[in-house]
Amino acid sequence: MPDGPTLIPIPVFTEYAWHLPCPQCDADARQPCQAPRKQSRHDRLNKLLTQNGRDPIPAPEYGFMHAQRTAAGVRHRARDIGAAPWREDRTPGVRYDTIDRSEPWTAPSRSDHPELILAPDDVDRSGRARLGANRYDRSTIAWPYGLEDGVARAVRKDPERLARALVHLAVGRSTLVSWASHYGLTSSRREPCCTRWLTRPAHRVCRLDPMTGDRECWDGYSYGRDWRDHPMAWTTTEGRPAALTSAPYLRPEHVATELDILTSRDERLAWISGADGWYGFHTHQIVIWRRDLLGRIDTADRIRDAVQTALSPAIAPPGTT
Repeated sequence: MPDGPTLIPIPVFTEYAWHLPCPQCDADARQPCQAPRKQSRHDRLNKLLTQNGRDPIPAPEYGFMHAQRTAAGVRHRARDIGAAPWREDRTPGVRYDTIDRSEPWTAPSRSDHPELILAPDDVDRSGRARLGANRYDRSTIAWPYGLEDGVARAVRKDPERLARALVHLAVGRSTLVSWASHYGLTSSRREPCCTRWLTRPAHRVCRLDPMTGDRECWDGYSYGRDWRDHPMAWTTTEGRPAALTSAPYLRPEHVATELDILTSRDERLAWISGADGWYGFHTHQIVIWRRDLLGRIDTADRIRDAVQTALSPAIAPPGTT
């Protein structure tokens, strides 16, 4: 045996980071998980015991994996998150700084030609299914701001403005439900706190900083402001956060840097901008979405153009045909 004390290498824990919060140690997304620390402490203790001639302490059945992990070394994105493989189980040349770095995902397959929902009854039926009922009046649909029934009621005494409002509602509502149906999205009934909401497997807001009392959000608690004007949060039919849409009056080039920074924090996120979308009024639609859940997404502009073309004979104001 060597004369001097044996140095026990301690792994660098910062190489462990996760896309999703750990259900056991409650580490936030992309923050160090506690499983590697517990594993390292256990390994260090066993080395000390072995050096002193004592039997090592056996590890738990599945090592220090978290929550229903059935096999050490399996890498996945599901809710049963575990630690990265032990060093002897790792493949040379493969990065383990995130739980699924370089893990390919299969984009959903869908038609390149969205099916338009045009008939008023079909629009209402799809709107109720995708958006739910209005919380204040369960008999009506929870249309977003700018597409709610009050838009027409506010100008009902002015025939010309009423006709324009009805055209706006018909096109906007048909565009919204056609877009949501094409991508299999449902409006989230609970408001997210920031863009970080998209990285989670279910609805969850950022926790509060114990010192300041503010939420530990990526882009501050500013949902509904700046580029997030007229926001909508969307989930898959299974309830997983999948997309955020907004309709700011700002031009996309004015917020491109901020959006690039936000989406660079998680490789699964991407963003795209377009024209009016379903909101209209000279806004610019912005969509941030999960590429692994939705594949490639387009703004609602192409659908809006098709809806306007299809509805133009029926919604043309009096005296224009």
